[in-house]
Amino acid sequence: MLLSLPTISVAEPADGFETVACDRPIVPALVGAKTGAAGPVVRIEARRSALGLKHLGAEVIEPGINTVNWRLCGRTFVVLDMRDVARDAIELPAPTRETPAFSTASCLANGRLLEGAFVGVFAKAAKEAGPQRPVIAAWRIDPRQGRFVPLRAGATCMTDGIVASE
Repeated sequence: MLLSLPTISVAEPADGFETVACDRPIVPALVGAKTGAAGPVVRIEARRSALGLKHLGAEVIEPGINTVNWRLCGRTFVVLDMRDVARDAIELPAPTRETPAFSTASCLANGRLLEGAFVGVFAKAAKEAGPQRPVIAAWRIDPRQGRFVPLRAGATCMTDGIVASE
């Protein structure tokens, strides 16, 4: 007589990448995803190896609000994580050694000093670059609305927070 035992399947914890596919728009697939309790980053990267997932770092903006940088499908994304939910996401222009990604607390736009939390990618620096540098693209993080707000063309940002380059 054979005894049949029930099969137990263990579901993987939600990691925010369940609906991401490289052949579809990535930002909409990230926004709204549950991100908490997904386990160590190494396990998430292993589970999502088909996406080429690589964690590039994270920063606490304020308690319960973080930005998380990911390499995904060969491109760089920043996710705004608020209390374990991806509230917004952006794709950065490809950062390089000459045009690195950044996170800083102040930028200058239209002659006005803006303070808060900003992410983006710097433009190529002039040889005599100072503490401010022009940007290719930059966003202000709006923690009240839970979104990235693009800065207008011509903005410059402080060079104190270079976070990623290829």
